Amino acid sequence: MFEPRVQEYVDMYSTAISTSRSDLDDLVMESDKADVEEWLVSEKLVSVDSGWQVIGCSDIEIEKIRSAWNGSIPASIEAFYRLMGNSRGLIRTSTRFVYPSVLEAGLDFREWKKEMSMLKADFFQVYDIEIPEQAVHLGNHNGGIFDLFVAGSEDPEILVLDEGGAQPGPSLTNTNVTFSQRLIGSIAQVPKTAKRQIKSEESRRKYRSGLT
Repeated sequence: MFEPRVQEYVDMYSTAISTSRSDLDDLVMESDKADVEEWLVSEKLVSVDSGWQVIGCSDIEIEKIRSAWNGSIPASIEAFYRLMGNSRGLIRTSTRFVYPSVLEAGLDFREWKKEMSMLKADFFQVYDIEIPEQAVHLGNHNGGIFDLFVAGSEDPEILVLDEGGAQPGPSLTNTNVTFSQRLIGSIAQVPKTAKRQIKSEESRRKYRSGLT
């Protein structure tokens, strides 16, 4: 058992995993064995159960994250690390959010801000972007999209900073989705993603059989 404030979210995530695991088991039972096996190969899994083998962080690893985040980890986020911070199985999160990559993610974000300021002194003012001083970098995905949160809440809302790409400039958006909501959504997405992938394997199998 962890601190009550953290355990509450651990229990919440565990319940979500149990529900999704049951849904995935039902899907596997209804699907052709050959299609399921192809899906397992594509996910680099030896069995369906292995997709739910999550590995949490140790107390020492948690303290390293806490130190990198100026001494504080919101309860909903600490629960993630306690439960699956080292390996999250089929559950998808930002690529740099898992341990130990998260320790370097903040440095990458600070370097990006420094580079942008050197490129143009008033870079952030020009694009009307005010990054909160207390913003913590959770991780990034698709290259220049950064997930942030502002300390002060046990379940903070996620901010998304997009450095630009095809857009005329960078943008900062409050998703109005808390960390726990996003993670539970990712957990619920597992059987839905698996269903699409298994259906795709079924279509390929039927197409190949039609050629023989």
